[in-house]
Amino acid sequence: MSRAMPTETGALPVATGIENESKVFNHLLGSEGHPNLVELLGCFEGSGIEAVSALGLELPQAEEEPVYYFVTELLEGGSLDQLVQRGPVFEETAKRLTRKICDGLLSLHSKGVVHRDLKPGNVLFGSNEQGEAEPKFIDFSHAALAEEDEESLHGELGTRGYVAPEVLAEKPYCSKCDIFSLGCLVHTLLSGKPPRRHMRIGMVQHLPATVSQEARQFLSSLLSMDFRSRPGAAEVLREPWLQEE
Repeated sequence: MSRAMPTETGALPVATGIENESKVFNHLLGSEGHPNLVELLGCFEGSGIEAVSALGLELPQAEEEPVYYFVTELLEGGSLDQLVQRGPVFEETAKRLTRKICDGLLSLHSKGVVHRDLKPGNVLFGSNEQGEAEPKFIDFSHAALAEEDEESLHGELGTRGYVAPEVLAEKPYCSKCDIFSLGCLVHTLLSGKPPRRHMRIGMVQHLPATVSQEARQFLSSLLSMDFRSRPGAAEVLREPWLQEE
């Protein structure tokens, strides 16, 4: 089942956010999909009336004015943000979700896409063929096209609590800004909130005593203040904490 919705954006001006998302979606349309990325079914500019006739979609109102439409699969399992609002998850659950989210991130980076706004609210749950909850990236309004590790990105984009220090410093940055955000997201899974940022000592973890030492070391690696010291997405998946026992 699919649904077409006019785009909504956050910190970016609406026109810029729509342009970003359209550019990224069109870039991804020609590539193989991934179970942890929202499935894109179409991307076009037109009126609501045209959307109804072209795709047979139900819209609240069929307007005649031009609108950008991104047609994706319908995800009805709620968001990661809704999950952590109920409190921290078990460490094994956090591991399983992190593997899947990082696998989706690796797919994005390998296609030359940097998300730049990875946070619990931008991960929704669908279901896989076994009927299990499957986390999927959404919202590419802040995304950019760049080769992995290429320091060519600019702009203070992202969400408070999840944005990388090099982005806040307004310096050129690369895809490893997503790795830092992933670390903040995993910390939120394990503790219910992102880590604290300290001016002198960097990121401060506040985790339950039951969280393993391997998980703490994993977070320290991802939350390095120097992006050059952070692993890439492929290296993250090889970290000891994420290995199947």
